[in-house]
Amino acid sequence: MTDAITSFAELKKFRAHVRANLKALLHAKLLPGVRPEAWTPKQVFHHVLLAESGSMGLLERLVSKAKELSEREAKEPWPIRQELLDFPLDTAFSMAAFRGTDPDENLPDKDLSALEDSVHSRHLALAELAQHKQLDGLAFPHPLAGKLNFYEWLAFGGIHERLHLLQLRRDVGALPQP
Repeated sequence: MTDAITSFAELKKFRAHVRANLKALLHAKLLPGVRPEAWTPKQVFHHVLLAESGSMGLLERLVSKAKELSEREAKEPWPIRQELLDFPLDTAFSMAAFRGTDPDENLPDKDLSALEDSVHSRHLALAELAQHKQLDGLAFPHPLAGKLNFYEWLAFGGIHERLHLLQLRRDVGALPQP
């Protein structure tokens, strides 16, 4: 179970913890006998970044099309449903990766790092906007999680990454799971 994420500060803390755990496994080897379609840690990281880049593009388009954005109280909690934070691993892996998010095992580390930096800066800019503007009315459906509001989409990248981390820890034999 993931603790509630009701603010930018909590989201940053959650994301930093998950990202550090994933990057710690970046060069780990898969256990012998792991399912043949399993991705390497580097492939998982690349996929996560590609998926989040797509999500950031979606959120940027939603903001650009919004007619008017009202101010929000800084202390007002972010409207993120707990069931989204507790998204089940089996459900997450019940479908193939979305188009455009298939990883490249041969991607140079510098390109992976550049993609990570780009996604991170876009995420920070959108989260900063979410701190000051009322954005929960901006929503878009996710194929597994249903309709997500802006704040849920911001959090879902970390949730998606955490789900891959849980599966990856199984595949490389790393315990305990976060």
